[in-house]
Amino acid sequence: FTNVPITNRLNGLMATGLRVTVETGGQPPDVAATEALGAGPNSLSFSGLTLRVPAGAVTLRVSGVLGDITRLPAGSNTVVAFLAVQSLSLNNANITVGRVEPGLLATVNSQVVRGGAPLPSPLTVPALIGGARVASTIRLTEGFAGAFTAGTARNRILVRFAGFPQGARIAVPNALAGSSATTPTSGGDLGLPASGGVYTPATPGGSLLLVRVNGAGPEGLGGTLAPLPAGGGPLTLTSAFEVPLTHGAGAVVYEVVDERQAARENVHLPVFFGADVPCPAAQTTVEITFAPLTTVFERSETAPVPRFVAREVASDCRAIGDCDAAYFPRLEVDTELLRLRAASGGSFAQGAVRVRNAGGGSMSWIETLTYDDRAGWIVLAEGPGGYVVTADPRSLAQGVYQATLRIDAGPLAGAKTVRIVFEVTAAVPPQSPPPRIDAVVNAAGFQPGPLQPGSWATIFGERFSGVLTVSFDELPAPVAFANDKQINVRVPAGLAGRASARVIVTANNRAGEPVVVAIAGVAPAAFGVRNQDWSPNTADRPAQTGSIIQIFLNGLGGVAPANVHVKIHDRENLTPVWSGPAPELDGLQQVNVAVPADLPT
Repeated sequence: FTNVPITNRLNGLMATGLRVTVETGGQPPDVAATEALGAGPNSLSFSGLTLRVPAGAVTLRVSGVLGDITRLPAGSNTVVAFLAVQSLSLNNANITVGRVEPGLLATVNSQVVRGGAPLPSPLTVPALIGGARVASTIRLTEGFAGAFTAGTARNRILVRFAGFPQGARIAVPNALAGSSATTPTSGGDLGLPASGGVYTPATPGGSLLLVRVNGAGPEGLGGTLAPLPAGGGPLTLTSAFEVPLTHGAGAVVYEVVDERQAARENVHLPVFFGADVPCPAAQTTVEITFAPLTTVFERSETAPVPRFVAREVASDCRAIGDCDAAYFPRLEVDTELLRLRAASGGSFAQGAVRVRNAGGGSMSWIETLTYDDRAGWIVLAEGPGGYVVTADPRSLAQGVYQATLRIDAGPLAGAKTVRIVFEVTAAVPPQSPPPRIDAVVNAAGFQPGPLQPGSWATIFGERFSGVLTVSFDELPAPVAFANDKQINVRVPAGLAGRASARVIVTANNRAGEPVVVAIAGVAPAAFGVRNQDWSPNTADRPAQTGSIIQIFLNGLGGVAPANVHVKIHDRENLTPVWSGPAPELDGLQQVNVAVPADLPT
C-alpha cells in the first residue's frame, strides 16, 4: 500500500514491471514475482508467492513500483509504503520509498525578439552562429544526478514556444552535447564559447546527449530520432532544424540518448531567430517540461511509461552556482521619473530615457506604454541608446497628465518602469509672425551693394512695427527711422575689417531670419547736390559754371581729401576745394568742388 496511486502498466488486471526478490547475504537474489494484482488505486497484491526463506534474517525487496506523485497528500513531499507479508514478521513495514524533488531545472536568458535576418541556406549550426542569430539560450539542468535517463526508460524534454511575431522563423540544433561532452553545445552565452558541440560515443561513464525527435506529437509522444553524423569517433554536431510556427507558436522534442548517471549534468539549447522581413519587437514565452505529457493518472494498459504532467520549471542558477554571473544580461535605465512641460496648444516637449545592458551577453527588450487617464499624447521614438519621449500638448487642456513606460528585457535581465509626468500650462496667446528682411541697401539712393562701417543703411521688409532692434553680427545698430516696411540704421563702426555681417531685425522680442550683407572699406553713394547758394541742384535750378557745388555722400567716411576726386560731365579727376564730414549731419560726408567755367551750358 502506498500514499499515491500506483501507475504501473497493466496487462489485463495485472500490474507489470514489478520485481519482488529475497536477498540473503552472499547469495544471488531470488526473484519471487514480476507482476501483481491491483487491489485498489494505491495498493498491490502479490498472491500465491512462494518465498524460500532460510533461517535467520533476509531482505525482502519490492522494486519497479511506479506512482503518481501529483496526488501526494497536501503538504507532503514524501512517498511512503506499508508492506505486509502473511506468515512473516517484518522489522520495517512502514518504509519511506522516496522524496519528491524536481528533476528538471532551467534558465532562459532572453525571451524578447526583434528585427531578424533571413535564416541561412543550407541550415547548419555554424552558419546560424556565424550570422549572430541567437535569440535566446535555454539551459536544461538535472534536478539531481541521474534525473536525465537513457536506456529503455528514456526521458524526453518538450519545449514549447509562443508569442513570436508574424514572419518570424526559429531554428534549433538536431543534437545537443551536454556539459560532460567533449565540447558542449552553446550559442556563445551563459559562459560557454559558441559551438554546435562535439559528442564522443562510448565515453566511459557516459556523456550527456539529447537528440531531436522527428514527428513527435504535441504531447511529446511518437516520432523518430534525427540522424547523428556517421562514424564511431568524436562526432561534430552541425545539423539544424527549422521549427514550424503556427500563429507564432511551435514546439520541439528532444530525447536523452546518453547520460552520465554519476554526475549532475546540464545542456544548452540555443534558439536561433530569423525573419525574411524584419519583425517588430515581441515578448515570447517558453514552456519546458519532461515528456511525454499525460492526462492518465491511474494504471493503464496503453499510457506511456514513464509519463509526466507539465509543471513550472524552477531556475537552475542555484544548482549551477551562477545566479550573479557577469555573463547574464542586466537591464538598466537612467531614470525612474521623466518630467515634461509645455503650454496647452503649444510646441512639443521632449525628453530621453536611456537603456543599456549593464551585464553580459546580448539583450533585447520590449516596451509597453500605459496612460493613467487621457491617452495618445506620447510618441516614442526608439534609438540604439533608448527612447526619445515626445509629449504633444496640442489637444490637451491645462493640467497634469501621467503615463508609465515599462521596459521588459525578459526574466533574467529584468524589467524597469519609468513614470512620465507631463505638466500642461495655460495656452500662450498666439504671436504674430516675426519680421522679414527683403533687402539691405545703401541709404543714399537705395543702391544695392556693400556697406561701409559707420555709414547709413536702409532695410526694407515687413512687420517692422513695435519695439525694434537691429544687429550686424553681434553689434547693435542705432535706428534713426522705422515704419512697418522700412528701417534706417547706422552701420556699426566695429565691423571695420570684416568682409560680411549677418543682419537680424527683432520686433517685440521676435527675431527674424538673418540676411548676410557685404562689408567694404569704401562704399560711396550720393544723397544729393546743392548749389553754391544752398538751393537744391535741379534741372530748373542748375549750378552756374565756375560756381561751387556741395555733394552730400554716404559711405565715404575716413577717406583722406587727397584721395577724393570728382567727375562732372566729361571732366575727370577734379580736385575738391573741400572734403570731409558734413557739418551737423552725423555719418555723412561733404565734398565741395568747382564747376569748370568752360563746361557747356
